[in-house]
Parts: sequence; C-alpha cells; structure tokens
Amino acid sequence: MAPTFVCYLISTCSTIYSPGGQSSAPSIATWGGVPIFTPLRYETNTRIDLPAKREESDVIVICGHREYVLAAKEKILAIQEELDNFITQEITIPAKLHNAIIGTKGRLIRAITEECGGVTIKFPTGGTGSDKVSIRGPKEDVLKAKKRLLEISNEKQLVGFTAEIKANPEQHKFLIGRNGVNINKVCKKTGARIVFPNENDEDKNTITIIGRKEEVEAAKAELNSIIEQLQNTAELTMDIHPKHHCYFVAKDAEVLEKISNDYVGVSASFPRKGSNSSKVVLKGAKDFLEGAKQRLLEIVEYLEAVVTFECVIPQEHHRTVLGARGSKVRNIQRQYNVTIKFPDRERAEDSEKVTMNGDGHSDRPEGETNQRDIITIKGRQENCEAAAKALKDSVPVTEEMEVPNDLRRFIIGQKGKDVRSMMETYDVHIIIPPQNEQSDVTTITGPPENVAKAKEALKERIEQLELEKQDRLLRRFQLTVEVDPQYHPKIIGRNGEVISKIRKDHYVQIHFPERDSANNRVITITGYEDDDEAAKEAILKLVREQEAIYKEEVSIDSRVHSRIIGNRGRSVVKIMDMFTVDIRFPRSSDPDPDLVVIQGAKDDVLDAKDHLLNLAKEYQNIAKLTMDIDRKYRRYFAARGAEVLKQISKDYGGVTVNFLRKGSNRSKVVLKGAKNFLEGTKQHLQEIVEDLEAVVTFECVIPQEYHRTVLGTRGSKVQNIQREYNVTIKFPDRESAEDSNKVAINGDAHSDGPEGEANQRDIIIIKGRQENCESAAKALKDRVPVTEEMEVPYDLHRFIIGQKGKDIRSMMETYDANIIFPPQNEQSDVITITGPPENVAKAKEALKERIEQLELEKQDRILKSFQLTVEVDPQYYPKIIGRYGAFISKIRKDHNVQINFPKRDSANDRVITITGYEKDTEAAKEAILKLVQEQEDMYKEEVSIDSRVHSRIIGSRGRNVVKIMDMFKVDIHFLRSSDPDPDLVVIQGAEDDVLDAKDHLLNLENEYLRILNLNKCFDIFH
Repeated sequence: MAPTFVCYLISTCSTIYSPGGQSSAPSIATWGGVPIFTPLRYETNTRIDLPAKREESDVIVICGHREYVLAAKEKILAIQEELDNFITQEITIPAKLHNAIIGTKGRLIRAITEECGGVTIKFPTGGTGSDKVSIRGPKEDVLKAKKRLLEISNEKQLVGFTAEIKANPEQHKFLIGRNGVNINKVCKKTGARIVFPNENDEDKNTITIIGRKEEVEAAKAELNSIIEQLQNTAELTMDIHPKHHCYFVAKDAEVLEKISNDYVGVSASFPRKGSNSSKVVLKGAKDFLEGAKQRLLEIVEYLEAVVTFECVIPQEHHRTVLGARGSKVRNIQRQYNVTIKFPDRERAEDSEKVTMNGDGHSDRPEGETNQRDIITIKGRQENCEAAAKALKDSVPVTEEMEVPNDLRRFIIGQKGKDVRSMMETYDVHIIIPPQNEQSDVTTITGPPENVAKAKEALKERIEQLELEKQDRLLRRFQLTVEVDPQYHPKIIGRNGEVISKIRKDHYVQIHFPERDSANNRVITITGYEDDDEAAKEAILKLVREQEAIYKEEVSIDSRVHSRIIGNRGRSVVKIMDMFTVDIRFPRSSDPDPDLVVIQGAKDDVLDAKDHLLNLAKEYQNIAKLTMDIDRKYRRYFAARGAEVLKQISKDYGGVTVNFLRKGSNRSKVVLKGAKNFLEGTKQHLQEIVEDLEAVVTFECVIPQEYHRTVLGTRGSKVQNIQREYNVTIKFPDRESAEDSNKVAINGDAHSDGPEGEANQRDIIIIKGRQENCESAAKALKDRVPVTEEMEVPYDLHRFIIGQKGKDIRSMMETYDANIIFPPQNEQSDVITITGPPENVAKAKEALKERIEQLELEKQDRILKSFQLTVEVDPQYYPKIIGRYGAFISKIRKDHNVQINFPKRDSANDRVITITGYEKDTEAAKEAILKLVQEQEDMYKEEVSIDSRVHSRIIGSRGRNVVKIMDMFKVDIHFLRSSDPDPDLVVIQGAEDDVLDAKDHLLNLENEYLRILNLNKCFDIFH
C-alpha cells in the first residue's frame, strides 16, 4: 500500500493529498539495508519528514519547490512499487551457528547478500536464543539466499572448522585466477570452501577457509604454496611508443598471449587508448621477465622497420588474387611476413594519392591511379617487394589455344567431369565453345604460370586423344570367313564357351549370320588386322578339325528317342560326356525320323553307337504282365507313400506296379518293365501276399507306465523292432476307457497276457507271422525298464555328476539309462539306476570303473596337497615373482607346484607356502632360496629422492623405471607412501651399475623438480 503524502509547495503553498495504506512509511525508510531518504533530500533539494515509529501514521510530508516535491514523490512511489513485490521469509538456523555464518566482521554474510542481489538478512539479537533468521527482498533472490544459508548451516553443522590466512590484496586475483579457475581447482581438490574479502571489508588481507579440519588444512597448505610462489614474482617497466600499442592488443591480444605462453605466464599491461603514455608494465616470474622484455623489443624493432608499399592491380582481378576466402593472400602474408590490405569495393573514387612511409617507393605507374586499384602492403622493404611480385604473378591472364572440334567431348568428359578436374588441378578457368559454333579456339584464364601448365596438359591430352583416334580406326578393321552353317554350333560351343575363348584370346568381335539369311555362311570378324587374321585361322582350324571328325549314322526307332534324350536332355548329355562324342537326333520334319548322327573320334563313335543300340534294345524290350492281388491287401502296398512298391521297383530293374482304380475288376495288378524282371517281380508280390495271409494278431502285455520307455524317442525303438522282425506294432491309446472284452487272436496264435482279464491299456498289438510276432514280443519285453540300486561313496558323487551335471548326462545318454543320486542333505551312498536290464548292467559296470578311477585320483590329490613353508624377507618378493610373474611362473611350471605369497599387511608376511608333491616342493624351495641368496650377495645402495617425482620416474605402468633397470642392469625399489621415509629408493646390483643408476636418478629428480616448480608458476599466473 502507498503512503499518504502531504506536500508543501513553496511556490504555490498548495497541498497534494494521496491516500495510502497503514504503516507503509516506516517500511521504505531503508531499501536493501541502506537509508534512502537522506540522499533523496539532497538530490531533490526537499525536506522529507517521516512519522515517528510510535505513531500509527502513513503520512510522509515533503516540502520544497513544486517540481522538486513532485520528483521526490515520484521516486518514493517508484521505490514503494518495487517494495510491493518484496517478500519476507523466515528460516530456522541454530543460534550457535549464527556468528559462524555472519563471519569475521560480517564478511561471510555480506558475501551472501551481494551474491543474492542485495537481500536483507536479519539475525536475532544476542542473548535471545532465537533460531529464526529473516530474509527480505525480491522473491527469486530471497529463495536463492534461503537455499545458500541452509547449505552453509548444514555445512557448518557437519564440519564446523574455520581457518584464516593472510595474503596481499594484489595477490588475490592470481589466487582466484581467470574466471576463478585457480581457486575452483583448490576447492575441488580439497573439498573446502574459500571466502575472499570484498571491497567493503576493512580487513582486505584475510582469506577465510571453511570445511572439515583435514580439508581446511589441505586448502591452507595449497594456498600458502601458491602465495610463496607469488613472492617470487616481480614487475618491470619499459617504454614502447604508443603508435605500436595497437599491434600488441589487436586480435584479442594474440601477440601478448603467445609471449605469455612462451615465457611462463609473464603478463604485459599497456596503458589505455588515448593516454599517449609509453609505459608498459611486465609482471611475472623474475627468471622470465628479461626474456619477455627482449622479445617485446624485437617486435618493436620490427615495427619500426615496417614500410607501407603500394601495388597497383586493376580491381576486376582482386577477387582472383584473393582466392577462395582470401586463401591465396593469406599464404603470401605468411610466406613473406607482411600485411596486405585490399581497397573497399564500395568506396568512392579518391584522387588523392596515399603517401608511403619509410624508404619504400610506389610501385604504381606515373600519373593518376584509381584508388580502388591500389593494394597496400606493410612489412620490411624487401618482403613488401617480394609480396608485390607474388601478387602480380597471381593476376589472371587469358590465352587461347586450338582444340580440334571432334576431340572436345573427350576433353570435357562425362558431364564435364574431366575438364572440371583439370581446372581444379591447375587453378584456371577453361572455356570450350559450344558444339554449334564449330570453333576450335579454347580460352584459358588464370595466373600465368598456371595457364602455361594447363596449356601443356591440354596439349598432352590432345596428343593422347589423337593416338586413341588412330587406334579406334585400326580396331575397326573387318574380315569375313565362309564356314558351312553345320559347323557354326561347334565353333560357338556349349554355352558359347569356344567362341568366347577366341574373342578373349584375340581381342576381336565375331558376328554369326542369321540362320535363314542369304549369306548364312559368312562370319564377320572385327578388330586389329593381325588379331582378325589370328581369329580367322582359329575358326578355320576348328572347321578343319570338324571336317576330319568321324561320323556314323545309326537307325534307332524314333519311339525310344525321348527315353534316350531324357528330361531336358540330361541323359544324352551324360552319354556325350561319357564317350566324348556329339550326338544329333533328327527333327520331326526330317525325311528319316529314325536317323541319329554320331560324331567324334572313330573309336569313341563306335562305342557310343553300341551303347545307344543297347539302350534302344533295352527300351524296346519292355513288356506288361497282369496278375491278381486281393483288394484287401492294396492298403499294405500303398502305405507310407507306397514304400513297398518303391523298394520292389528298385530291386527289380525299375519294374512299375500299377493297381487298377476303375472298373469292376479292381483286383487286377499290371506290372510294366523289362521282360527278364517281370517274372521275378510277380513271384515277390505273391510271396508278400502269402505273408499277409499268414499274418496273426498277437497281444503283448506290458504295463502302460513303461510304454513311453519301450517306444523310445518318437517311436525309434519300436520302429527298429518292426523293421528287424517284419511286423506291425500298435500301442493302445492312453486316453481310452477300460474294456473288459478280450481281443481275439486270429489263426493259431495264443495270448501272451496274464491269465484272466488284462487292462486293455496295457495290451500292445503285434501283427505278422507267428514266429516274428513272438520274437518282437520278446524284444519289447526286454526293453521294459528295471530299477537297481548301487552303492557309490557320497564324497565321490560330485565328481561323477560333473560340472552342471555334464558327466552324468553323458553317461545316461551313452547307456540309455536314468541314474538318480540322493539329495545332498541326505548324504546317502545309494544311487538308483533305471532302464532296460542290459543297459542297467552296462551302466553299473561303467560306474564301477569311474569309482575306481576317482579313488586313484583322490589318493593322488592327497599326495599332491603336501605343503612346505619357507621364510623370505618381503623385499625379495618382487624379484622372486619376476617381471609380469615370469620367474615364479617358471618355478611353478618346472616343479609342478602352487606357490602362495602372504598378504601385504599380514602377521606372517615373511612366510611363502609351497603346495605339491613332497619332492617337487623341496626342489621349488631350493630354487627360491638360491635366488634370495643371489639377491643378498648383491650390492645395495639407498638414495633419497623427492617422492613427488617418483611417479614420473616410474612412468605409466612402470615403463620408465623398467627402461632404467634394463639400461643399468639393476633393481630399483620404491617405498610406499605409508612408509616412514617415502622418499627412500633402494638400488641393487653390481656396485658400478648401482652407482651409475644412482647418479642417473638424482639427475632426473633435479630435472623433474625444476619442471614442477615452473608448472606451479604457470598455474599462478593463469
């Protein structure tokens, strides 16, 4: 709510009344903890009276001139409007932490207030014991301050340790670093919080560290180390003319940045622009200040020698001289160490001539020159002249050359690919006239040197194309050869193999005439003349060979031609390959449809002829035979994909057996095939029918619980029995209901089931001859599983079972039996074996053999578990182990033992345990003691090397120290950081080698310590 204003206007003595809310006036007496009315009175030259705190009034009285009063009122209302957006929050912080949060002389709380936008934080007065802390200000800033205070409160409750160190205020910026990088590094490393004094603090030398005691101590040590390094810094003043200052600070002070990097953080401070001061202050390590100063003087000397040089090049060529994004000019600048400036293209013409500094001379022609053609070069005289020459050499020239019109398309290439490649290679522009102009003139534009190279490349390309043109003409030579069409297929060969070989060997094209054309004898050959002649000779040679081939004509009944040829010619191709001949069958339109022509070597032709005649005779010998088979047996022959009929056809020379399907006489069966096989087939069919008539139905009773075992996987066991005894076996349906009626037995067979009624689901039906059924029933009963028990010592169970049951599963699969071990908690020795009797006996025998083997292995393990101990000083352990465990692995392998070293901090850290056969452990012990004795006889030297450089000497994964040990043939041992003297390093070996290695390590220490100090110095200034 706004306060009420009573304004006395001196000029008019009128009163302005503004209604307001209750108790608003006292709330704006201060803003952000700072009184606002005192400066406002002086600023507006008015008198502002506030009501007393004890008065419950909102009236603020302003007296003065009208414009001043209104201005004061407007400012107060603006402040009030902002205050309306303020909020007040209270948080609870234990009273015992208030002083710690406020900090020494209020430093910490002021830092929080500034960090959070100037909020007002009020702590309760001392002695009240209140935990309430009030925060007032804009909402976002209040929430930020609240979060910060609670974080510090929690931190204080957890750590509660504070330390202070003194540092010169000028050193604070170096301690903090650019963007706080140095101080953040210390805070992150130690975990402590570090507070620097601000500009309002009276004590600007004190830095406060907050955190756990060990964190604070670590941070304090880090800061003290940096402060000590800063003590070694110094300042140096030198004079540099103001005209050169811009060179050093240009491009984000790139030059100064490089000097700072080269001279380990030396910084250079130049005076502000326009001050005309020549004083430049260098700050940094004393050892590097003089070097940085000398470098600055060298740069100034160079700048003094710089001249401004003008190079006149018409502006139309500037873009070409510049190159893509100025790349060409940048290369010239780098090469000659100059600065090149091109004129602005949009700048108006200026008739005034740019004067030249130093002793340089103008490179422009006499008379007036367009200012936009002048390129300015700055640098040393000789460098400017060389750069100007390089620029002029980059000015493009245009030259013409003749390119024959018929060769253009080859130079341009597909979609201009070749000419674009040439332009990119030589950095020129090549213009080839359009095809419709019929001009031979090609234009090349670019730098003179590049144009000359491009012209040379074009000449070479034209010469190459002319040669190719001549070659194409030579390659188009044609030759014809007349060959009887009957030989064309032989010249072409199967799948074109022969003609393809001739084309490939002689690099020619060969075209055959159409079959019905007038010139069907003419073959055309295209290529080089010599190649055409060679190809012609190859064709004529083939023709001569064909003419010399023996030909035989044989008459074979056309009705068997298709049988001889076979499906898609497969049969006749096999015959031709077998006898290496060519066989031609007549077409249906030929005068003699029975005439077959055979060509090839005489002996092969005669053999093929005999073979074809035999085949024809065989195919003509086919006859038919009819016999009767009762319809009720047809299902047997058709079962399982007519398996029986297929086997008969295979056994009797391909005789086919066809059962009549139509007509009244369905018992008739037709046999078709070679005459000499028909009678045998008929006899075999009659035997099968006799067997079918003699079939009996036999019952075999086996409890249904064993049916699945008797069947085997997918009925494999039963299928084997059926094939072996030529019977059919049917198992009952598991889901069928019990039936009290007994299945009748056909013929003279009797039931094999128990006396009286049998469970129908236990009865297996076997069909076949009587003797076969009995044998099959016996085979089925032999597969009924039995269960036997066997004693196996409990401690051997896990070895028989194997990893994840692998061994026992393998045994069960091998012997087709189920082996059950008792549960582990029973600790029983009895195992159960279930399966066919024969398989169970084999499995028991295999188990006995396995038990005997395991007992022998058990005795061997007892002998091999012999243990022997040997006491060795732990300092020799690394040598006993060897590099990458090589030596200890060799002892283990040579003596077949296990060697265990004690844990590092155990009580018996001197005892090494060796496990194995007794004689092997003794031998391994001797090998270890021998090595220890060798080590004790070696010369030993202890040297103190700063532990901070140990890691550098050791190197990544010990690579550096291994190289040193190999170089000097010594052993080097570094102590742990927890040892009393972590700087101590032990060197062992021959005395001379140890002393040389010691000197080398001390030299490395000095070098690494110097680098370490330089790095610290660099961190301070960055």
